[in-house]
Formats: sequence, structure tokens, C-alpha cells
Amino acid sequence: AAIGDVRITQQERYIKAAELLGGVVYRTPDCALHVHVGMPDPGTAVRACNGLREHLPLLHALGANSAYWHGQDARLASARFVLRRGFPRVEVPRAFRDFADWESGIAETLAAGELPDYTYLWWDVRPHPKLGTVEVRGMDVQSSAAANAAFAALIQALAAREVELPSLSDLQREALEESYYQAGRHGMEARLMVEGGEAIPAREVAVRALEEARPYAADLGGAGALVEIERILAEGNGADRQRRAFAAGGIPAVLEYLATATDVD
Repeated sequence: AAIGDVRITQQERYIKAAELLGGVVYRTPDCALHVHVGMPDPGTAVRACNGLREHLPLLHALGANSAYWHGQDARLASARFVLRRGFPRVEVPRAFRDFADWESGIAETLAAGELPDYTYLWWDVRPHPKLGTVEVRGMDVQSSAAANAAFAALIQALAAREVELPSLSDLQREALEESYYQAGRHGMEARLMVEGGEAIPAREVAVRALEEARPYAADLGGAGALVEIERILAEGNGADRQRRAFAAGGIPAVLEYLATATDVD
């Protein structure tokens, strides 16, 4: 699509969002993956959100899938991430003490922006009380249904672990944001900040996360889906595959690869 080709869904919410964002909303389509995990109560949702914040850079590195923008290599694993960060309220939120802290924390922001409700805070992870879920929204959408299912299973398992064994990490939001950018810039070649203030290779972070997630995924019925995450570790993420296709045959080969990957029987 060329700049200006974006079409806004003609529903009240999306028309309102386009008004809030101005003309830049038309610069490129935004294909993000949103995963909702059901929560039993608001307090549990806040605990899950607090813990999932620290997994966001890894999820982004694993899922980076937009290396090209308007036919050119963006020199990013996720061009979508950088473009999306140009919009307001797209960020890693701070940790919240409890649900009351979340409610009071967003009230001033809503008032400052004259926003209708919390769903206009486009954080990368957030409680979603209207649906009774925690929503993780930061990743590029994947090219295959199996890969999207794998991210859903991984996030569900990590959320369950964070509820049962809350992280005691004291990583600052600013460090998480920088790790998030490094993931979008370098994909699986990034070094990501972990508890203790050390930056380590994304693959090591991924191995740790999979070890933590597997027993919870097994309990939740999602263990089989994690094969696709292991495939990313072995073969690279979507951005890596796009670049291999480009090296073999330019943008036509990238498009052919994407068409094949998205095909379902």
C-alpha cells in the first residue's frame, strides 16, 4: 500500500481514533497481534500485567515481522513498531500496586486527553476490564496461523506463571522501553535487559522464558503450540525469513514467501 491508501473502518470508535491521531494515521496499515488472557478478578489482572511487562521485549524480538517498508529494507526487524511508537499512549506502562492504583493512575490521563475511556490508552499490555482479560498488544502479527497460536499459548502460560509466582524484579520502565526498541531494531540478535540489570542475548532470554512457560502451557493445553516458538529460535523470526527471501529474489520473493506462509488448507 502507498502512503495515503489506509482506509479507516467506518465505525464510531475508529473514526474517533483517526480524529485523535491526525493525518499520520494514513501513512501505513498497522498489523499488530493482540492476545487476550482471561482473568478471574481485577487484582489478578494487575499482577499479570505487572509481570508481563518484563516479557514484552522478548515477545517483540521473537515476533518481529516487518523488515520492509514500501519495498525497502527498513534496517529494522520491526518497522511497524517504530511507526506505531509515533502515536500517543503507545508505551510500556508503569507497574501498579493494585487495581485501585490502576484506576486512579489512568484518570488524569483520560481527563488530560478528553478520552472516552481506558481503551484509548494503547499500552503494550493492559488490563481490559470490559472483557475480563489482560491484553498484550505489542507484537507484529505473524504470517502463519500456527505462529499466532504459539504466541497466544506462550503469553497465556507466562501470564499464569506471573500470577502464581510474581516477579520481584525492579527493572525500571525506561530500561524496558530501551530493551523493547533494541528488540525491534535487532530482532533475535538483540541483547535484552533482565532482572539484575544485565543485558543478555535474546535467545538466552527466550530459552529461560520457555522453561518457565512449559509447565503452565501443559496445564492450559497449549504446550504443542510452543513448537513454533522453538522454530523461531532455530530458523529466525519473520524478519529473518523475509530477508532470506529477498536475498533469493527481491521483493517478489518476499511477497511469494508471505503468500505461502499465510495460506491455510
